[in-house]
Amino acid sequence: MIWTNLRTIPTRITQPAVNTFEREDSFVLELALPGWQKSDVTLEVDGDLLVVKGERNTDDTPQYRRQEFGLKQFEKSFHLPETVDIDTIGAAMEQGVLSITLPKLPEAQPVRKLIEVA
Repeated sequence: MIWTNLRTIPTRITQPAVNTFEREDSFVLELALPGWQKSDVTLEVDGDLLVVKGERNTDDTPQYRRQEFGLKQFEKSFHLPETVDIDTIGAAMEQGVLSITLPKLPEAQPVRKLIEVA
């Protein structure tokens, strides 16, 4: 199963919540980053390891009485399965969610062929 290979490596820094799911042609990671901009985040692949880092300047934030998503920096790593096409990984930030698409290699995708009955 993919999720045994696509595991998080814990770090000391506070982490954003992550959703993972599989499509027929790809795997998708969603990281909850409310208030973050795409310029605050970097992604890097090192071998079979995807590293997602984020850091933002929060000097102008108010003095909160309660703060539950005051993430200032994070680093999260994922071991990628061999079936991921590393050259075509994509990412997009929309409404505070960073979506990372990990396309499967063509040979890892299911093959469907319609066979006509004679």
